[in-house]
Amino acid sequence: MSSTEDMKIKKMSVKDMLQYVSFQSKGFWQIKVLIVIGTISGAIIAYVNSFIYAGLLNSLIEKRYEQARAISVKLVLIVMVLGLISVIAKSIYEISSVGSSLNTEKRTDQKSFLIAYEKLEDKTTLQKIQRIKNAEMGSGGINEQLSWIYKFFQYLFSVIFASIFVIFLIMRSDLKKE
Repeated sequence: MSSTEDMKIKKMSVKDMLQYVSFQSKGFWQIKVLIVIGTISGAIIAYVNSFIYAGLLNSLIEKRYEQARAISVKLVLIVMVLGLISVIAKSIYEISSVGSSLNTEKRTDQKSFLIAYEKLEDKTTLQKIQRIKNAEMGSGGINEQLSWIYKFFQYLFSVIFASIFVIFLIMRSDLKKE
């Protein structure tokens, strides 16, 4: 069996991603918090913007300019705060993922020292170690994997918010028909 046949590409499910993040966040509790705060704040900006902007347009159509001015200020402030939260969370997340990567390498090295020399030199053990290193490097390393997981959850939350937004609009239009 060749090494290419031996290596199987496995797509990660959401459960796998959560387990991976949980494993990588050992000693870095902020990774879990930042992935939630950063991805939700980044994904929700467009939809908060749309809701507030709709109120702004209604105020302008009804010629309530003072209310429109207040809504404009709220719109800018809310979008700015959400954007800052998203950018700061992403930056701290990326820094933490570097530390997590180093921590994982350290834990792996410590485990390697505990393995008996005979077992470490075993062909099967060497193949497993090489397969793990190839898989990690083939996907850009731990930092890159955590970055892709972050992006995935941001897109996932964006789809969820888009669905909620569309359902809200459909329900609202159905209520106006009655």
